[in-house]
Amino acid sequence: MARITEITTENADDAQREILEAQEADGGVFNTSRIWAHRVGAFQGLMGFASALEADSTLSPGLVHLMRVRVAQSNGCPF
Repeated sequence: MARITEITTENADDAQREILEAQEADGGVFNTSRIWAHRVGAFQGLMGFASALEADSTLSPGLVHLMRVRVAQSNGCPF
């Protein structure tokens, strides 16, 4: 049982819902995003950092996705 309650669109406030809906529109919400949503400011900073890394990446988006799936598999996490 999780010790930290996940934020969903049903129990989110307006700021949290905006973040989750934006991720859903971009392909889906990661499970960790539902935890990070407890701290909107920190989560927005993390997403800005991740976006900057992706924008400057020399890897194709397809390869990045495959790497995420493989890391999740090796950690025993569903993707």
